[in-house]
Amino acid sequence: MPKKKPQLPVSIPQQDKVSNFEIQPSENSIAIKNKNLLKLEVTICNIYGQTIFHDIFQESLKEIDIRSFVSGLFIISVSSEKLRQTNLFIANQN
Repeated sequence: MPKKKPQLPVSIPQQDKVSNFEIQPSENSIAIKNKNLLKLEVTICNIYGQTIFHDIFQESLKEIDIRSFVSGLFIISVSSEKLRQTNLFIANQN
């Protein structure tokens, strides 16, 4: 019987595996640092899968204001041509 190949993870769970960009959340915004000025696509979805924010940019820094988001859990996905990083964050507007 042939050996089964090991399953690879679907996403990149650790920040240090993605060296071309960084996601940095703060209380009122999320900053995305684009170290190599790659073309990046950013999508933020709520827990129901509805897209709340979407943008494509190539600047060194992108600030996303989250003050208008309702309180809750969100999924942010940042991807370049070869890499994707997905993280969860909580917006708390109380």
